[in-house]
Amino acid sequence: MKKVLIVEDEPHIRLLLRELLATGDFQVEEAADGREALQKVRVFFPDLIIVDLIMPNLNGLALFREIRSDSTLMNMKVILLTGNPLASLDKEMAAGVDLYIGKPFSPKQLLESIHRVLKND
Repeated sequence: MKKVLIVEDEPHIRLLLRELLATGDFQVEEAADGREALQKVRVFFPDLIIVDLIMPNLNGLALFREIRSDSTLMNMKVILLTGNPLASLDKEMAAGVDLYIGKPFSPKQLLESIHRVLKND
């Protein structure tokens, strides 16, 4: 069973993602901001982290940098959810994130993308 950490500050989007992942064979944990996510990622050790870009208490890019700079976490797969234009992200980030998904997203396409990213693991 693959483990997924959802990092999203909007409760209704976390619920949507949790219900979507419930249709697959995933063990799911949630975090409402980047700081909570950093604590959970070190205990839960997810196979995939789905991260919102804009969050309080450590945004998605800062969280991503923390994960990639930690040798015990750096190989975790990361999908970044963003409502912002991707052109605003620097090349360093573009090279390290496994997948960008724009908001709003299609639940079916997101689930297919999750399976594709995890299959490449």
